[in-house]
Amino acid sequence: MTKSTRDTPPTKVDGIENPPGGAGREADAAPRDAATQSFIRGVIERGEAGHYDADGKLPQQYKYAVIGTHSDGLPILKRVRT
Repeated sequence: MTKSTRDTPPTKVDGIENPPGGAGREADAAPRDAATQSFIRGVIERGEAGHYDADGKLPQQYKYAVIGTHSDGLPILKRVRT
């Protein structure tokens, strides 16, 4: 019988035990293959991504929010539902 994944302790991420928003961190570690990199560059070039303003709102013209920068220099994008 195999052990349930619910019984396993959480793993460390970047040296932090139980990081806040741990489930969201999985999206940050998405594979960065050539197709993904091309998609991200295209979104940026077409002006479909932007940053949240000081009030924490994203202007309506953006479909994606830039929530960080990946170690390879490309932004980390989050799809925003309108």
